[in-house]
Amino acid sequence: MFTLPKINKLIVNNFTTGRIKPSIGEVNRWWVMVLAVLLIIFDYVFFIKQGFQQYSQQRSQEVSLKREFERRQHKAAILQVRRKNLKKLNKRYKGLLTQFSTSKGLSILLEELSRAASTNGLVFDLFAPLPEVAINFYIELPIKITIRGRYEQLTFFLKQLAQWDKIVTIDKFELLPVFDAKQKVKREILVMKLIAKIYRPL
Repeated sequence: MFTLPKINKLIVNNFTTGRIKPSIGEVNRWWVMVLAVLLIIFDYVFFIKQGFQQYSQQRSQEVSLKREFERRQHKAAILQVRRKNLKKLNKRYKGLLTQFSTSKGLSILLEELSRAASTNGLVFDLFAPLPEVAINFYIELPIKITIRGRYEQLTFFLKQLAQWDKIVTIDKFELLPVFDAKQKVKREILVMKLIAKIYRPL
């Protein structure tokens, strides 16, 4: 049994020898602390650090995926607008096709053109269909026309052309005076030269 004098003597002997011997329990406690620190370092290096790296990678992937999603969403919105515009264009295109003359309707249209001139009291000096011209999705049939008549007859003829439900355009329009045998101008009569263009789909 340790008494107070014996304990004091033991402490003095330890200090005089210059070393204090730790007990086995203290040694075990130190080793446990060292192992705990090593385990914490090992856990950080191999698990926590790896988790942070995976988190940063997933974060960057999330940003890139978000950008990709926004880009595709923008494309989808543009695609919807383009589809609507395409429907409108198709509708307009079909409407324009109804204004084109068919192959059978060309002869009828030419007869109407001739009838419109004759009913207005105009005289044909020239009525010459020119070669057809293929342009994109339609064919253009130009007709070279020279007619004579009074000013009001010519204007009424042009007005009738403009009111047709089929597309007819006028190109190279000229309005010239008419001379008699003595090279004097006939005041009431004019010569109108033009190229009327009729269209049909390919």
